[in-house]
Amino acid sequence: MGSDGWCGRWDRLVGLVLGFVLLGLGLVGCTLTRVVVPLEVGTTRVSIEGGGPLFHYGGVVIPVPLSAVSVQHGLGEGLTVQGGVHTTAALFGLIGLDGGLVWSFREFPYWVRPVVSVQGVLYTSVYGGTRFFPQVSVHVVGEGGRWLPYLGLHQVLELKRRGAHDVVWRRVWLPAVYGGVQYRCERVFWQVELLWFLPGVDPTIRAVEWVGLPGGGVPGIRLGASFPLRWSGGEKGKGGE
Repeated sequence: MGSDGWCGRWDRLVGLVLGFVLLGLGLVGCTLTRVVVPLEVGTTRVSIEGGGPLFHYGGVVIPVPLSAVSVQHGLGEGLTVQGGVHTTAALFGLIGLDGGLVWSFREFPYWVRPVVSVQGVLYTSVYGGTRFFPQVSVHVVGEGGRWLPYLGLHQVLELKRRGAHDVVWRRVWLPAVYGGVQYRCERVFWQVELLWFLPGVDPTIRAVEWVGLPGGGVPGIRLGASFPLRWSGGEKGKGGE
């Protein structure tokens, strides 16, 4: 394939990524579930993540190439603060930041522990325009030694009714169902998460050929890993204790 062909594909990919982000996070939940259970008091971890909704591109199915780097810090009493920078967006002239709190109901048995996350995502384009998206997530995590499976519901509050590509949202809350597993090595936590964006909603959006599901919505996948800010000393497998 000639250079023009590759350039053309790259231009289309750039357009898709920009369109996706400016869509108003229309397919919801661009970040991984970084805090499966709240961290121990005083513990700080750094996470990297990537992935997103699946779409057709060049004859294959790939996830939207979204990525982020984030930091989490345990405050104690089942509370963790976290914040991140959206690195893929930065490559295309978008400054993406997020931050929020994660809280666990510690009075529940650990194997059915509910965890609540409240955060906001801010996008500012170097070409002008700023968008803010409040988000709420609730998931239940199970105890499995080094394996921590979880299942939850994510909601994005859409403050603007018209997004990129002139898409008009007919609902204020944009949902996603997600489930995953975190495997905790001594220091590195590995994670994979599957998602169902906008269940029951027609995913047809101009300029993006999403992978559809029979019940509506779009499937997705996200991968991540987190590391202790201080490598020495080791950490316990359970958070928030």
